[in-house]
Amino acid sequence: MKRFYVVLLALGLITAFSLPVYAVDLTLSGDWYTRSWYVSNVNMATGPGYSANNSEALLETRTRLAPHLTISEGLYFDMRLDALENVWGDRSWGTSPGNTLGYSQTGMRVQSPQGQQILAQQNIEIQRAWVTAVTPIGALLVGYQPFSRWGTSFGDSDMSVPGVTYAAESGPLTFIAQWGRYIEGQNDTFGGTVGGTGVPAVNAVDSDYDEYQVGAIYKFTGGETGLALQYIRIATTRAYPMLLGITSPSNPNDANYDATQYVYGFDPYFKYTLGPLYIEGEFLYGLGKYADFENNSVVGKDIDVNTMDAYLNAKVNVGPAYVGGMFAYAEGNDPDRPNMLSGGVSKWLQLGSDFSPCLILWNSDYTNIVGSLKGAIPLIPGIDVPAANGSFIPTSPYSHMVDAYFDNAWLYQFYAGVKPIPKLELKGIFSYAYADEKPTLLEWMPQSASNPKFVGKNYGEELDITATYMIFKNLSFMLGGGYLWTGDYFKGTDPSATVQNNYLITSKLALNF
Repeated sequence: MKRFYVVLLALGLITAFSLPVYAVDLTLSGDWYTRSWYVSNVNMATGPGYSANNSEALLETRTRLAPHLTISEGLYFDMRLDALENVWGDRSWGTSPGNTLGYSQTGMRVQSPQGQQILAQQNIEIQRAWVTAVTPIGALLVGYQPFSRWGTSFGDSDMSVPGVTYAAESGPLTFIAQWGRYIEGQNDTFGGTVGGTGVPAVNAVDSDYDEYQVGAIYKFTGGETGLALQYIRIATTRAYPMLLGITSPSNPNDANYDATQYVYGFDPYFKYTLGPLYIEGEFLYGLGKYADFENNSVVGKDIDVNTMDAYLNAKVNVGPAYVGGMFAYAEGNDPDRPNMLSGGVSKWLQLGSDFSPCLILWNSDYTNIVGSLKGAIPLIPGIDVPAANGSFIPTSPYSHMVDAYFDNAWLYQFYAGVKPIPKLELKGIFSYAYADEKPTLLEWMPQSASNPKFVGKNYGEELDITATYMIFKNLSFMLGGGYLWTGDYFKGTDPSATVQNNYLITSKLALNF
């Protein structure tokens, strides 16, 4: 009954927004899906000190609604609502059992009412709500809106961020300017703590997280090209230096480590079609400071950022079939430069979850539902698992597990597909990946006997096969499987560890409208 009232309230809100005006056109789009997973070998490692291999079988679902209201010519209001985004039967949510503070699957902070344990999305989460005003000098978007998407899917994430976007067109040229406020540090507190972490804030003044972006897109016959310049400033680490991931577990909020983080980004891309050939590419370069310390005399040198990623994909259509190849590169951290962050930037800034090049490796759905790929990789307290005091950074650049964010890797992929009948598509993908650098266990510290390098660089080879059938125009069913020949990267720092292969079988019933 409670769910019914929440749904009724949400629909009432949509109706209420339309009451002050008399001529509102409502267009409703969205999607729904239910997906099944069977994973044969979640742990992928055996031996003393490692968890026994185990399989996992589960189902997940999500309902998404995107109402679009035309208030008047040139004035629009949009929303996005997600409901029941969870694993079937899952009644637990949060960073630890009984925890009342945590984050939703969109990364938005949530707090369970009346101190109860956080649960999976039982009701409706309104993720986005923004107004678009189209004027003679351009369009202005204000409110919680889509963010972190530019060019191709490489480096993109489906984020909902409060901010302001300005866009203007002049012939084939489009100009875009954006500002987003990811975290309001002054008010992002629960009982005097930053980010709902439970750790008291040290310096809550000037502790915001903002992103600024300007870009231009030029469209020409057969394609388009664009360039974006970004500036990201994160001052939450001034209030909560534990977020750096390098403080002592005994004193995670040590004020000596107060620091500001910032990155300047350079992001060109292109897309081009020539007859049966389609090709796209993107290049990302970033530099700045992962830790611009306020007390260098105590903690030492700053940690700089200098990173580069690249992506290229080419596809050729041959009648009802197609073949293609894809290359992707993400720089890793050089163990000889512990004060330079070259890898892990995508994890730190949570960029690239849209990419998902494989069914297992770097797949955001696999990561969200099954978990990160670990093998025998050591877990770092406070980064991969909660520290003794319960503090935890799930998106640290110093985590070595393979998750939704493409990082420290060279990836070569070949794929082919065919539509034997109009409603059926068969696709096969073969991928080979290895690490750019063999990381040390604690990358912000020099290599030593107590801080060894990883054993190997090979992530492995993966074969994915999917079949998608259109039951109706808006209803599809996908059946697929993936097999990972696990590489020695997953031995971590233990040469005696034994890694084992992993495979999955998945299906997805999807409705789009």
